[in-house]
Amino acid sequence: MDVITECFSEHYWSHTWQGDLATTGARQGRFFGAFAFIERVSSDLIAEDDFVVHRSTQRLRHTGEVFGVPPTGREVTVEHVEMWRVTDGKIVEHWGGIGAGSQLHRALTT
Repeated sequence: MDVITECFSEHYWSHTWQGDLATTGARQGRFFGAFAFIERVSSDLIAEDDFVVHRSTQRLRHTGEVFGVPPTGREVTVEHVEMWRVTDGKIVEHWGGIGAGSQLHRALTT
C-alpha cells in the first residue's frame, strides 16, 4: 500500500472506470484476475510534460469469468493502453483500458 500512497493522489479520478482509486483497482482486479499471464509481446512507456502513456500487448490465458464468459482456457492477445496525468509527482487522472474489447469477447466465445 505504500506504493499506492506514494504514486497516487488522494484526488485521483479514473475517467474510464468513473471512480476513485478503489473503484479502479477493483474493476481492473476483476478483469486481470480472469487471465493468467503468458508473455509480454510489446511495451512502450511515453511521457511528456504531465502526461504518461503505457501501451502494451500481452498474451494471456483465460482462466476466470470475464464479460460473463466462464473460463475457456484459450490463449488471447490483449492490447492495453493506459494514460495518466501527473500533478506534483502523483497520478491524479486516468484514461484507458483494453483496446478492441469486442474482439476479445468474440475470441472467448467463438
